[in-house]
Amino acid sequence: MKARILALLVFVLSLSVLVYASGKINETEKFAEVIETTLSGDISNAEGVKLSFGAHAGERLAWKCTYDFGAKQGMTEFQTYEKEPYLLSTWPKNEPAASIRNDVWFPGALDVLNPRTPEDARKQKDILAKCDVQWAETAGATAKAFTEGVKRGEYKHKSVYIKDIFKYYPIDYSFSSGGIGHYLHFEEIAAEYTYEELKMLRDVNEFFRIPVAEKERKFCKFTVNSGGQITDFDVSDSNESGTRYSEENFDLNMRYCNTESAFYMLFDAHLVSYYGEDLKGKTVDTSKIKGGFGIYKLPCDLEKSKFDTGKLQTVYPLNPSNYYETIETSPDEKSLLVIARDAQKVWAEVIRISDMKRVQKIDLIDLTEGRDEVDMGIGFREILDNAYLIFNNEGQLAVMRFANGKYHKDMAASGLQTELTSYDALDREDTLIEYDGKKLVIAGYVSLPGVPYDSVWDLPDEGMSCVAELAVLEAGELAYCGRLTTNLMDYSDKESVEAFITQKEDVRTGRLRGFWKENLSSVTKRCDDMLEIII
Repeated sequence: MKARILALLVFVLSLSVLVYASGKINETEKFAEVIETTLSGDISNAEGVKLSFGAHAGERLAWKCTYDFGAKQGMTEFQTYEKEPYLLSTWPKNEPAASIRNDVWFPGALDVLNPRTPEDARKQKDILAKCDVQWAETAGATAKAFTEGVKRGEYKHKSVYIKDIFKYYPIDYSFSSGGIGHYLHFEEIAAEYTYEELKMLRDVNEFFRIPVAEKERKFCKFTVNSGGQITDFDVSDSNESGTRYSEENFDLNMRYCNTESAFYMLFDAHLVSYYGEDLKGKTVDTSKIKGGFGIYKLPCDLEKSKFDTGKLQTVYPLNPSNYYETIETSPDEKSLLVIARDAQKVWAEVIRISDMKRVQKIDLIDLTEGRDEVDMGIGFREILDNAYLIFNNEGQLAVMRFANGKYHKDMAASGLQTELTSYDALDREDTLIEYDGKKLVIAGYVSLPGVPYDSVWDLPDEGMSCVAELAVLEAGELAYCGRLTTNLMDYSDKESVEAFITQKEDVRTGRLRGFWKENLSSVTKRCDDMLEIII
């Protein structure tokens, strides 16, 4: 009897706790508010726009906050998560992809300096010969000099210029479509590669003959064993004290787009410093590339995932002194769109694919406005299937749209100084951009003092602002910019919120499941997958 009474008391007590927790949740849900603060312009210019953003506490509790700028009214919706609140973006499955890059310091090729065994060295040189990777005339002497005077067990720090090992940049490739790919990377090089794969790599290396920059180098740390062979070999971008870096660096970052029958590719030929700074327009030597510098065509059969590297060709000449940001296929796949810049302006070139003739050139952004040197901060984003945003970190932007078989500059703006419309915000993947042909709407989470911004890849214990900002541009002017906050942080030390995060067990009402006790300031953490613009 006593046991029954005790069990009944436990049940009643548990039920009371659950009812109390559920009541407090409802209370928080009921009193949660969205607060709008106008930073610039007039809120009436945002009429027709709704912005949803999210905040969460613990691992499973979340609030979806929506503000209707036309009605000047906000609402919040409490919900539970059955999954983690942070959703990481993924590449579209089975999208055609192409990558061609220089890969200087792959471990296998360093066998010229660090042969593990004579057999490894022989296999390595044989494969590199089949792939037409050419050693510099000084490679042997460099390898010999590398270990001279190094005592057994003694660690040495040395720098080596790439040109003393390779005559041309070694080139990797990867091509894929329909979930089927061809990949050959020197860091994974092995005798097991098929003849077809080696032929493709040889084709790519024969085509892209780019002499190694004179001052590009790497810093090495190593010791030698009793046989005089290098061991504990480590390659770094700086010397042992971190005070010296390579004077010149080249990254073959191939931009590409595709039709059903071919990939079209280009790259930027400029050398940069270790910190990515421009070296007064200095470029690599592109004169030895077959057909010269320009747009390259790789014929393919995407349905069968076949890529004909033997027919790589230059189909449109470009000036290597210009900076090339991207290449895109037009919506009708009849033309190529190239975004380029020099010291004075950013422009678009439209090349007709049928005869590879330029049919349009559109000036987009004036780079001389208020500046003394070239601006490296150019960004490019697709905002509709047929529209693009081009911007820089000087608060300038342009919108270009494809219609009736041509590209048109729809909008241009300059002098945008708000935090939201800065280059950093526009270039972040978590910043949303929508365009309806008249209004350009930009929204994203922002950092406030004491609430540091951090990426979803490295979540901090506290912070991760759930404060959102929205900007509306119309006719090239900032028509409105506003900030949205909530009062959820007000509950951080109150029982009304603390009650439902003290439970470690499931709340059997079904509204809550498995969250951990923690400081309620975590309500300020954002839910990236809730960010949404409706216009």
